[in-house]
Amino acid sequence: MRCVVTGGCGFIGTHLVDRLVRDGHQVIVLDDLSTGNLEGLNPLAEPLYCSVTDSHALAAATEGADVVFHTAAWARIERSVADPVGTHAVNAGTVASSSGAQRPMPKRWSMNRPQRR
Repeated sequence: MRCVVTGGCGFIGTHLVDRLVRDGHQVIVLDDLSTGNLEGLNPLAEPLYCSVTDSHALAAATEGADVVFHTAAWARIERSVADPVGTHAVNAGTVASSSGAQRPMPKRWSMNRPQRR
């Protein structure tokens, strides 16, 4: 499967990318490195350095994707208070910006959600 992982250089993203690569999938990582880093990125993944708020880059990265895992997020409360619109654009706006594109959508989207206990 062709998989795209947004925020793939972050803590959750790198673990997901490792698992997808280990399972034999083609993995494209979309990350602007604002909170993640390249140190933990699997060398078999294809990195694309851009923001999930860049609709053109997102459209290009997700073209032909079977699934998109959205793990990109601004997690700092201070940042979300200082820039709530920007925080929303990164944390939840990816699906909205992609769904507005005039092209076929990936077959599946997976949003990073907290688990209930």
